[in-house]
Amino acid sequence: VTLNVVLVDAKGDPVAGRDLRVTFSGPGSETVTAKESSIGRYEAALPALESGRWTATIAIGAEAKGDYTFDVAR
Repeated sequence: VTLNVVLVDAKGDPVAGRDLRVTFSGPGSETVTAKESSIGRYEAALPALESGRWTATIAIGAEAKGDYTFDVAR
C-alpha cells in the first residue's frame, strides 16, 4: 500500500522540499519517510500492519503534524 500526500500552502501552491515522516503506533511501531515524487507530492510505502487500532502521525519537518486513528482488520 502506498500513502500519497499532497502539500500545498495557504494559496494552494505546491510545497516542495519538505521532510515528511509517518510514524505508526499501536500493536507495534514503525516509521517511514516519504519521498517527493513531483513538486508538492510525496509517497511512502506503508508496512504491513498487525490487526488492531493504530495511530499514524504525519509530520512535516518540525513545522506541522497530524494524528489519524484507524483500525486494521484481517
